[in-house]
Amino acid sequence: MKRQVIMAAVLITVMIISAVFPLLTAMASVPPTPGEMSVGIENPPENAVFADILIRINERDPNFTDVNEDNLVLFGLDNQAGIVGFNDGGFRSFTFHYNGASSEIHLSESSWRYYFVHFGIEVEGQFQNLLENYSDMKIALLDYAGDVISVSASFSLPRPRRGVFVSIWVGPEVSYNHETGDVAVHLFPVRYNYLRSILRPALHRSPFLVLSAVTLLSVVLELAAGLCFGFRKKILLRTVLASLVTQAFIVAFTAISVREDFVDARLLIFLIVPALVVGASVAEHFFYRRSSAMKNIGPQKILRYTIAANSLGFAFLVLFFINSA
Repeated sequence: MKRQVIMAAVLITVMIISAVFPLLTAMASVPPTPGEMSVGIENPPENAVFADILIRINERDPNFTDVNEDNLVLFGLDNQAGIVGFNDGGFRSFTFHYNGASSEIHLSESSWRYYFVHFGIEVEGQFQNLLENYSDMKIALLDYAGDVISVSASFSLPRPRRGVFVSIWVGPEVSYNHETGDVAVHLFPVRYNYLRSILRPALHRSPFLVLSAVTLLSVVLELAAGLCFGFRKKILLRTVLASLVTQAFIVAFTAISVREDFVDARLLIFLIVPALVVGASVAEHFFYRRSSAMKNIGPQKILRYTIAANSLGFAFLVLFFINSA
């Protein structure tokens, strides 16, 4: 009995932790303008009109271009602008030498003597590519003709960490004080749930296939619980049949609720589904008590099994639907 309780407790604990962790990561706040980099310029010189970022890029880089003509036109500059040919130890203009660069380099006043420019806007994946491959940068202040007035010290943006639940930096703000030369990087870390990005579209594309797999996995978990309790083949067959009926009903009801939005998600996960699980446990308990194959198993052991098995099934369902809702 002790071994059974310990093994069931370990399984339940693992499933509950797996279910709760994605919920916590999903609650992280996301800045209102994801996918771009903002640079704040404090106390710029009077003749500063533009601010660009410089990245390590050369002619061998697949993203390099001799000049982004569209950006020259956009900002009223020409090929004679100093920033076009500027090279500071391998650091060159992002706006004019990164192919397809999306920038807003006009100094836009936010508050007294503090101005903003933005990079990697509108083009999907461009900001992420900057983070991963061009994280060493400098800031260049330009006059109305595009000539370089001053260049900051180099700084680096932390690269995103990899994993199932990875930290990524969304919308970092870099501040540069021209008078003191200080550069500071302010990061907005969020958690991106890769599991949800896979499960959610799969559920909407092939709901029958996905829900069948979920039901099957839930039954396998209950089968594992039966093995932990030492049930033999004939008894396990009955537990599988009972689990198929109850789990299929719970999964179908929950999935329809999630897809059609006729039940609040939190109410569904934390009240309705547990109530269904309790009901399934009671139904299975009486079914097992009346089964001739289980007549030699005491009622207390049957009760412990139904509670453990359905708790496992419940934790698995919470894990799945939190990551697909």
